[in-house]
Amino acid sequence: MQNRLLFVSAIALLAWAAVSSAAEFGFNTNRGDGGTASGGEVAAKATSLDANDIVVPTPLSVGIDDLGWKRGWSDASHEGPWRVGMRKDRWMVWEDYESIVYVGRTVGARLQCLFIMCEFDRSNICAEYPTTTLEGDSWDNSALVDANDFVIMDYVKDNAAYIEFGLHGVGHEHWEDGNRTRAEFANKDEDNAPWPFPDVWGHMECYERLIDQYGISFPESFVAPAHAYYYNPNDVNDTGGLMNAWGVKYAVEEEAPYLVDHGLMVLERQWLVDWNKVGQAPTELVSADYCWIGSHWANFIEDEPADNHIAADKWIAWFNMIKDAPDRYLPKNTVQAFSQYLYQSYANITIDANGVEIDNSGMPGWAYELDLVGNLVLKVALDANTHVSSATVNGDNIACYYEDRGYGYIILPAMGKSSYTLSCSVGSSEMANFVLNDGSYNVNKFETWSDAARVSVQMYGTQDVSVKLDIFEPLEVLSNTESLVVNSVQWDEPNSTLVVNVTATDNQGVEGDLIVLGGAVGDLSGEGRVDFVDFGILADQWFGPPGSPSADIAPILEGDGVVDGLDLDMLVGDWLEDNSL
Repeated sequence: MQNRLLFVSAIALLAWAAVSSAAEFGFNTNRGDGGTASGGEVAAKATSLDANDIVVPTPLSVGIDDLGWKRGWSDASHEGPWRVGMRKDRWMVWEDYESIVYVGRTVGARLQCLFIMCEFDRSNICAEYPTTTLEGDSWDNSALVDANDFVIMDYVKDNAAYIEFGLHGVGHEHWEDGNRTRAEFANKDEDNAPWPFPDVWGHMECYERLIDQYGISFPESFVAPAHAYYYNPNDVNDTGGLMNAWGVKYAVEEEAPYLVDHGLMVLERQWLVDWNKVGQAPTELVSADYCWIGSHWANFIEDEPADNHIAADKWIAWFNMIKDAPDRYLPKNTVQAFSQYLYQSYANITIDANGVEIDNSGMPGWAYELDLVGNLVLKVALDANTHVSSATVNGDNIACYYEDRGYGYIILPAMGKSSYTLSCSVGSSEMANFVLNDGSYNVNKFETWSDAARVSVQMYGTQDVSVKLDIFEPLEVLSNTESLVVNSVQWDEPNSTLVVNVTATDNQGVEGDLIVLGGAVGDLSGEGRVDFVDFGILADQWFGPPGSPSADIAPILEGDGVVDGLDLDMLVGDWLEDNSL
């Protein structure tokens, strides 16, 4: 019976091979063999780092409130919203979003942007939630509905690498019978007392329906309008509990003596610029006690959209001040900033001439339960023409590395409640194998073998992932999830650098693996070609445990302990493929 199954499989394989090309640079194979982890090799003439040259920097970034309004002027004198703080009849246009993207792209960061969505209501959804707008159940937004709505929201989604779509609110305030009260999620006039829970739950439901019109996923970060935040550790339905129930993980508030509130992590922010100061950026950094500042959309634009670059350049100069500060750094995104704060708060980190010792045993359990522990960033002062030439953590690869304005940034993978040693050196050469992260995404882990590598990423939007590889030449690159799309692959042989352009299909980001293969996964014999020799190896192990060489080549880089149809499919995908570029 087994031979008959093998014969049928062989006939199917040959039929497939007759009508398929095996020479394409494809993304449909896996590698199941392991190998020895490699990377971070010591370059010639590398020297140990001086303890004064490496620090655990404090993150500092910005939240930008009130994107999403269409009318930029205030109607506060008529019980309406304050909106953006622009002059009368200043409409918010595509160029005002482009200004944020320009800043984010220039400084290499995904900026937290907090959206109000009522004026993007295309079907009067807000009328079903009367406390969200001044007009209540008489709300009619038809005069503001425009085809350009999709142009703007598609632009926001397409630029998720630089704009984080965060939650601010539906209409910013709370209205009853035409009377406005500050603010949307708590009564600021009554010491942030709670609104009826059905009301605030309805606001969240309304917000979800508004963003669903444009295919936008629900936000993961939040800033309460007017910082009216109801906190009660004994009420699971306080603002933190409400946000957690909707999948929100991160919040930034004006005053937050609590770090976690019913599953929501909350950091404090400080103000350096008035909310309605058009085109104004800070000229100084906040104190070391803060890792966030508040701002408003008006601060990033000008009265005339054509002049927005003036405001944007001011903010770029401020972000560069952060980069130039020895003990600060500009986080790539909100996720990384919050993770860095946790390490600074709970890890015991010792830096000396022998390296960096990290005792992470004090990290609280809730940080892992809420999936908040990610990268740890270290900042290294570099002399001219020098680089970090080697870096390993407990003997394994670091997650990624990049350089900016005279500093190198060593980014470590997420750490458990254990101890770790970072060994590193500087020299005239770069590391031999590493991920160069000059984008706004996160690299969770980087693994290398003799003929394969895996880059685990948290990707936002469309960006390049650059990988320095000198241990093998890549044959193909694939993704382990449909939500992380590989658009193109380029191999720069003289510089041993692989550049993979990828897209995260969810605007809130996608976690997945990029698998880099140095040979056809079906080349079980190692002869450089997938043919009947490899098929024979698979046949000998059919429906049994893997042998040597192993035919257990699916799933990607791992196998599942049995040789079956999944492995046959992998081998068929490489049939007659030449194992070379």
